[in-house]
Amino acid sequence: MLSLLVSLASANEISAGYVFPGAAAADRGSMSVGASGGMLMGSSEDVSFVTLDAALAPTDRLGLRANFFSVGQASPLVGAGGASLGARYLAVDKEKFRFAPFGAVAIGSVAGSETLGGFAAGIALEAGSDKVWFDCAVPLVAGLVTPDGYSDDNVTVVGFPLTAAGSELGVSWKMGEHHRLRAGVVSVAPMLSYRYEASHWYVGATAGGITVPGAPGGLSIEGGARF
Repeated sequence: MLSLLVSLASANEISAGYVFPGAAAADRGSMSVGASGGMLMGSSEDVSFVTLDAALAPTDRLGLRANFFSVGQASPLVGAGGASLGARYLAVDKEKFRFAPFGAVAIGSVAGSETLGGFAAGIALEAGSDKVWFDCAVPLVAGLVTPDGYSDDNVTVVGFPLTAAGSELGVSWKMGEHHRLRAGVVSVAPMLSYRYEASHWYVGATAGGITVPGAPGGLSIEGGARF
């Protein structure tokens, strides 16, 4: 459920996707801030959530990202929250193809439980034209950091191909000057998002679900600004 929640967060200046820092083109010094809010529905209880996201491109190739999410009080995940920091570097930056290694760290907890940490490193790419393009982010190594007594090992690390289950893939279509549609999948959660983009701001919506019978689906509304 938490993976679906994170996938409904607001996208940002350095990534067409939602979970990992991506390989989107960004101008030196550009920055974006965004927020989203929504509901996960179809489980035993509906879950409300809010996310905040910020991205900065200190150079044309380096991109930094920070994300925060919190779950509403009236839910079985009461008190759940977390934050993540990520970075990417465009090793290949062509007009129709970009490739970037990325890394990210995160912390999260649910009320009454210990705080957990995680990390991931992998590769991201984008390819296509001005109208249609493909994006993907594939973690090659990932880990979970737990406090003493939580599990047998304080640090659990897995590598590819096991980490491929957490990959994010998407295809975006630009329709006219301001409209963008993206169909994607994060792990087993397909999603469809729409965004209206002006020169310095955007608004949009994302709907998604998990391809397991009886699993919840979600809807979020997002907005943000570019500088």
